[in-house]
Amino acid sequence: MVKTAVDIEDLVIWTYQAQRADVIEGWSDSREGDWLAGGNRTIEAVLIERGAIGCEIDTSPVPASSRLHPDAEAIHEAVTGLGSRIEIGLLIQHGRAGTRPDWLPAARTRIVPAEMRWSRRHREYRPRIEYDRNRNPVCCPVRIVDHPQKIEAARTVYAIWREALADLAEVFRLHPARLRDHAVAGPRAPARPWEAASAPAGRDAMPRRAYGG
Repeated sequence: MVKTAVDIEDLVIWTYQAQRADVIEGWSDSREGDWLAGGNRTIEAVLIERGAIGCEIDTSPVPASSRLHPDAEAIHEAVTGLGSRIEIGLLIQHGRAGTRPDWLPAARTRIVPAEMRWSRRHREYRPRIEYDRNRNPVCCPVRIVDHPQKIEAARTVYAIWREALADLAEVFRLHPARLRDHAVAGPRAPARPWEAASAPAGRDAMPRRAYGG
C-alpha cells in the first residue's frame, strides 16, 4: 500500500482539529490540570503564568458514532507519550488552532516615555516631564517595550514546540508501521526563524488551513 507523505505539523493539526483525537480518546481536563498546576517554580510554570501557553481541553460529549482514524489515534498516542508535559500541551493547543507559537518576529526592544501629554503651546503630544520645586526638569519616566525577557520567553516556547514536532516525526520515522495511510515528513517549520536574515516581519501565529486527509 502506498502511503501519503504528510508533514508532521499537518498531521498534528489533522489529528486535533479534524479528528479531535484528544476528545474522542478522553484526554481529560484533570490531566491537564496536573501539568498546568506547575508545582515547583520551573520554567514551565513561569511561561504558563506569563500567558505564553495554555491548553483548554474540550470535554464536551462526543457522539457514540464517532470513530477515530487509526493514524490519528497513533499520532495522539505518540504525542501523549512525550516526556514533557509542556510539549504535550503545546502540540495539542496549536494542533487544534492550526497555529504556530508566536515568536514575536516584529518585536524590538526599546525605551519610550511612560506617558504622553498634550501640549497646548506646541500643539502636539509630548513626553511627561517631572520637575523639581524650582520647575527644573528632573526626569522623564520611561517604560520598556518588548522587554528582552518577553522576547526570550516567546522564542523559548516556539523552540520547545518545534523540538516536540521533530521528536514526534522521529518516532514515526523509526516506526513507520505505526501509521496505516501516512508517511511522516518534516517538520518544515524552521527551528530558529529569528536567526534567519529573511525572517518575515509579520506574525507567524495566524491560523492556517488544516490538513484534511
